[in-house]
Amino acid sequence: MQTFDVTKPISGITKFSQLYQIIRDHDQANQSHFSGATAPTSPVIGQLWEDSTNDKLFLYTAASGWSEVAVANIGLGLELIAARGTHASLDSRMDAQLNEDGTLKAATTLNPSQWYDLSVASGWISTTSFRALGANYTTVYYPTRRVKINQTGGAYYTEVVSSSYSAPNTTVVVRDAVCGASAAVFRDVSHSIVSPRKVGAGDGAVSFEMVANMGYTTVGDAVHTQLIGDSVIFMAPTTARTLTLMDCATFGAARPLFICNYGAGTLTVARSGSNLISPGGVTSLTLLAGRTAILFSSGANWHRLDQPATEVWTDVSSFGSGWTAVTTVSYMKDPFGFVHLRGLVRSSAYNTNKIFTLPVGYRPQYTSLFLGLHIYEDKHVMNFYIDDAGQIDGSNSVNSKTNDVYFDGITFKAA
Repeated sequence: MQTFDVTKPISGITKFSQLYQIIRDHDQANQSHFSGATAPTSPVIGQLWEDSTNDKLFLYTAASGWSEVAVANIGLGLELIAARGTHASLDSRMDAQLNEDGTLKAATTLNPSQWYDLSVASGWISTTSFRALGANYTTVYYPTRRVKINQTGGAYYTEVVSSSYSAPNTTVVVRDAVCGASAAVFRDVSHSIVSPRKVGAGDGAVSFEMVANMGYTTVGDAVHTQLIGDSVIFMAPTTARTLTLMDCATFGAARPLFICNYGAGTLTVARSGSNLISPGGVTSLTLLAGRTAILFSSGANWHRLDQPATEVWTDVSSFGSGWTAVTTVSYMKDPFGFVHLRGLVRSSAYNTNKIFTLPVGYRPQYTSLFLGLHIYEDKHVMNFYIDDAGQIDGSNSVNSKTNDVYFDGITFKAA
């Protein structure tokens, strides 16, 4: 606090020759805002004090005493400077971090990045608008979609207000003045993967797992979607239509896709490129009205999760002594774990030998008794067993005549 002394000068005691030094000391204290390691004693309201140890400035108020009001380059001041980042002002930095309603914007450092580079040439129009050159991109730059404007001085974040197409370019208007003051500083634009809009029909937040684009076009009576923009797709075709999936690698590995047909027409789900919809190796799926499909991208192929694309039956090649196949005998396990049998076998005489054995994974949990084997000549119905080892045996095949055994309709839950 320099040599400030609130008790001086003292009337009747201080000499005139001492007065000059006291005035100089007090003036210096005011100039330095009472700079010192400790706060001044007996302060008055409105008095300033510069904390020389911590490089902070305090103001004495009646409500709270000494209150920090300003700093130089450490403490709160340094934090404010750091919070500004590479932007010219704290306001610019806050525009990059906060939405207009005060909520936080999504992170820009996600791995993988939430920003998608469309590889479309763009050009500057004004501080709040730009052009996407060469095509109609209104299905890409739709209202509320987040965009990242790249300038020579850094990246700025905002959202789309509107977009309109006038051949050959699309004009996009954004909410904030972040496109730069001239074409010289404007570079390019990226748009967000995350967005609340749906593909095909309707808006609303059902899933926020989005990918590159959401463009779809109607050609004749078919809907061709080369770039799907959401993991949940609702389609309502009135006639037969086709939904073409994008390439699996572009959609992204380990990502699910839910497709719902709630229209009156049949929806054919096809794939783009060489990716197959498996199992079964088919190239398309047919969804009737009210049907759904759950697909999964492995990064190389589309896989259907809710049920196989085709039923996979395995033929029985080996039978017990005396039993021969009249028609192909097969077994199949459905997506719900139930085993189904079909086919016809025959024995020319009384036969207690096993008919055939089911492999592991296609056997019941415990030995089970079934009805349905038909004695051909006498029209008798007989019982048969399937044990937990998969062996199928007749139990009352006592007739000496020809036995025809029908397996169609035999179903049980696999262990």
